[in-house]
Amino acid sequence: GCGGVILYVNGTAYPVRNENKPGDPTFTSRLLEESLNKVTLEFLAKGVGPQEAPYTIRFRASANTGRFDTPVEVLIEGGAPSDKVELGIGLVRLPEEEFMSDQKAGIIGTWGFQQPEIGWIGMGVIFPSQRFIRFDEQKEEHRVVIQCEPGTPVVYYIRGDWLRGHRFSCCPA
Repeated sequence: GCGGVILYVNGTAYPVRNENKPGDPTFTSRLLEESLNKVTLEFLAKGVGPQEAPYTIRFRASANTGRFDTPVEVLIEGGAPSDKVELGIGLVRLPEEEFMSDQKAGIIGTWGFQQPEIGWIGMGVIFPSQRFIRFDEQKEEHRVVIQCEPGTPVVYYIRGDWLRGHRFSCCPA
């Protein structure tokens, strides 16, 4: 939807997504928690990064009552101990958009028009500013790259908003 995660290993970017290409990571998912106030899902991406020393990326995303954003915990496991590992968080580029970023505040965001059927949408990420390394602008997405260490979780927050969703709720009940 809004974007995704990219694992950087020794300076090489490995998008954590499956585009049905040879060598793409494999994904599994499960429900971790479900209550009246919170739902937490876990996604496990295996086979990310270099083939000789692949990584497993564990995502835990929660939807919480009364919050418009989603906390996402990322845990990186595996790889080679000598690897330099960084975590990229991406937002999809829109054909028409206003993009903003502030490394000190720890935010990136965009507001724009996607397709006529979808209309105006907004997306944003709040990341731990003390972990900021660089911005990495790509043709298909805006990325912020932050420090991470295998075995130590990192939490960021994501938010998406769809203008037509305010008028035509996709969840009326």
